Amino acid sequence: MKRSDLCKLPPGSAELVIAHAVWRRQRGLGPSMPYINERDPRKALKFAQSVVRASEWSRDVAGIGKIFAEKRSFESMDEVMLEVALRHIVTSSSSEEEVLNRAQNDLGIPPEYFSISSFLPEDQAGREIREFVRGLGGLVMKNGAVASIVADTFKGETIFI
Repeated sequence: MKRSDLCKLPPGSAELVIAHAVWRRQRGLGPSMPYINERDPRKALKFAQSVVRASEWSRDVAGIGKIFAEKRSFESMDEVMLEVALRHIVTSSSSEEEVLNRAQNDLGIPPEYFSISSFLPEDQAGREIREFVRGLGGLVMKNGAVASIVADTFKGETIFI
């Protein structure tokens, strides 16, 4: 791994912390990068690894959601199916408008049953929030925006993601 490879990763991301540790290990050194509020480099590396594992789980769930989005109608989905399908749509979209259009077109969700809110972090605190949300299995869009959803099932049950 070259040092220039590290510059390609987003600043403050878990992937950067892990790649930096790999780069240092190749040179016989230990980790030296903090992550979010953890200043101990070894603990920061373990924390970053757990965030990456959690985001991999979220990607797996989104993959299942793709199947639900293609095969099931909105009226036939329960809370869990709808949540998984919406996770797929949000994590594979780049804007709120795209999410709303895909929810209506792919799932058949009427606009009054669904709302989304998102923000794109622009400073260090916002990037740290995004990493926490990602580590907890929350919704992060393709463009890096943190999103939240409120939706009603066809049976009237409300879900918050």
